[in-house]
Amino acid sequence: MTVPINRSNPRQDKIIRYLVINDQIDNEQCQSLCNSIKRTATRDLTGLVEKTLLIKHGGKKGTYYFLSPEISIKIRDIKGHDYVEGFADKWAIPALNGFALSVN
Repeated sequence: MTVPINRSNPRQDKIIRYLVINDQIDNEQCQSLCNSIKRTATRDLTGLVEKTLLIKHGGKKGTYYFLSPEISIKIRDIKGHDYVEGFADKWAIPALNGFALSVN
């Protein structure tokens, strides 16, 4: 099952996928992951914070980002449960506020 992508870009999708596996990401890791410059990484991370998908912690060079608790719970629920009738209707579309997540 794949959640449709709306209002995101491939770099932001990559950041979300990274955070499904890893606990946190900082700007430097984001630049490396997305092969982007600092300004672009900052825009992508800030955009995800504004969409309430990420939480920003710290400031300046110590800033890092992690998935918001609501999104973490939804991802855990999607990945951790077998298909249940109505599950896709309830969780799949709004699960990541329009971001794609393939679940096998």
